[in-house]
Amino acid sequence: MTKWLAIAMLGFAATAAQSATFNFNYVTGAGVQLTGSLLGTLQGDANMVIVTSIFNVKQAGVSAPALPFVVSNDFSNFGTSLLPKVTFNGLFMDINACDGVANCSGRGNALTFNAGNASAANFSSGNPFFAADGFFGAFAQPFVAARWSLVPGVSTVPVPASLPLLAAGSLMLIGFGLKIRRSPTRG
Repeated sequence: MTKWLAIAMLGFAATAAQSATFNFNYVTGAGVQLTGSLLGTLQGDANMVIVTSIFNVKQAGVSAPALPFVVSNDFSNFGTSLLPKVTFNGLFMDINACDGVANCSGRGNALTFNAGNASAANFSSGNPFFAADGFFGAFAQPFVAARWSLVPGVSTVPVPASLPLLAAGSLMLIGFGLKIRRSPTRG
């Protein structure tokens, strides 16, 4: 029984969600290139990424101010409990990154990507939009998915919630190995 439990825990821990770095690129309607990195968790559909932070943002190669707050636009506008998300294909974008308060209202420097979510439906008649403030200029324009790219970065680390599972699985395997070594041989 212990053997099967250890194998099951090890298998579950090996498939636990992974938090990874992704690099993004977006070209605005004026041809200005925005680049940066985000930390997020790739979902089971291999398309959606739940974002926890955005960093190293540049506009036309110039480093932007830090954007420490990252929230869902639907959270900012409607108080939902949704997490900020982006997709590789750009068809669903619900993210607001800013240097202002935690829900990004009254923001100074900010980037907003909206597509396929409630905020886009309410504020642009369902049309996807991209907005920027402060350092990035003050404008809103249609968001074009074909101008968005997201690629995996090089580092992948376990999500903190999966670390206890990894530790428990490792301890169980060690214990199982010790039990086998101590078992009397059968003749």
